Amino acid sequence: MKRYCVRSTTLATLQRLRFLQTRIDARIIKTGFDTNTYRSNFIVEELLRKGQVFAARKVFDEMPQKNMVSTNTMISGYVKSGDLSRARELFDAIVDRTVVTWTILMGWYSGNNQFDEAFKLFREMCRSCTLPDHVTFATLLPGCNDAVPENVMGRQVHCQAIVATADSIPHVGNSLVDMYAKCEMFEEREFIFKRLSQQSVVSWTALISGYVQKGLHEAGLKFFTKMRGANLRADQSTFATVLKASATFASLLLGKQLHAFIIRSGNSDNVFSGSGLVDMYVKSGSIKDAVQVFKEMPDRNAVSWNALISAHAHNGDGEAAIGAFTDMIH
Repeated sequence: MKRYCVRSTTLATLQRLRFLQTRIDARIIKTGFDTNTYRSNFIVEELLRKGQVFAARKVFDEMPQKNMVSTNTMISGYVKSGDLSRARELFDAIVDRTVVTWTILMGWYSGNNQFDEAFKLFREMCRSCTLPDHVTFATLLPGCNDAVPENVMGRQVHCQAIVATADSIPHVGNSLVDMYAKCEMFEEREFIFKRLSQQSVVSWTALISGYVQKGLHEAGLKFFTKMRGANLRADQSTFATVLKASATFASLLLGKQLHAFIIRSGNSDNVFSGSGLVDMYVKSGSIKDAVQVFKEMPDRNAVSWNALISAHAHNGDGEAAIGAFTDMIH
């Protein structure tokens, strides 16, 4: 019986491979790609998708002919597995790199908060006359948020985005708005925001968040009102931001208005909105409402638990605070 199961599994695998091979051959005929290279690229990609990096590299090394897709796929595989040294080894061996090649490596540095290295690669890429694309800008801009007056690197990336006509692309524009907000460059941020071809919830939230993070809570709430006037549905990030702003005013009336709006929008069950509501009610002096919101939350995180403990502490109920802490750690 065991032998039969093994044979059945093997047969099913072979049938699947034949099916994939037929699909590959059909695409090769349609596109005119080199048969061996295309097949090998497909195998390398499949192995990397399954986490078999060593096997993928063996296939890559044995390929009689490679193209940029082959190399970029292998570099990307190393980056995703966290093996930067091998990714960099392959990268440094390439003479003619594409924007994809550069951006893959920049993405690793940026994703690991090594922005100096990412910007160094960006400058090298520009000197090599390789034009960055919208993915490159979206990769780099999160690192251009140091709160320094000149923000030299951010301005350079922004200038390059303008040259590449990528500054009005939504996700690049959103990143620019966020960058200038974190650098407290409010005029530039609003200028970029107004020029966006599509002012989405993400761009509005980036604008509002920038004000709230810098303590300009009234301005943040004002833009939230404008966002509602634009008939856009706020998401969990937006609500978390405006609740933070509302909590600083300790206005129970304003807080209840936001709570009602969150319920109508269908976000009341969200853990971020719930945590923000608990915190807002605590700071507005309504411990009863804070506890009620917490009890109704289907999911809770450390923020919501800390808000509940704070609620009991503010109410002078040390026993309840200790009980909530015990419940949280268990």
